[in-house]
Amino acid sequence: MPTETQSAIGLAAFTCLTNLLMLFWVARPAVDLLEIWWAKALVYALVPIAGTFIVLYRSSWQHEIIGAPRTCSLLLVSCAIFCGVLFAMGLAAAIACFLAIAFGANEV
Repeated sequence: MPTETQSAIGLAAFTCLTNLLMLFWVARPAVDLLEIWWAKALVYALVPIAGTFIVLYRSSWQHEIIGAPRTCSLLLVSCAIFCGVLFAMGLAAAIACFLAIAFGANEV
């Protein structure tokens, strides 16, 4: 049985992944109107991190810490979850490419 902390982190990771995918698939035309590369990267990073932070902040995780230390801690955890989601997506893409090469999917 998962604990409350595991549930909050799992829900936050799922929120981060869905925010990132929806932002990339649905809002990409709007984000591409920004012609500065760092502004695009900032949008693609801040929206999933903000969604993750909101989920963690609204959960009952770390309510014994109050004020700025809790906010900074949750922001740090949100950034770590975002990095973990990016790593998992990169790993999944690498495995998919390896399987496509291994099973000859490029021989079309």
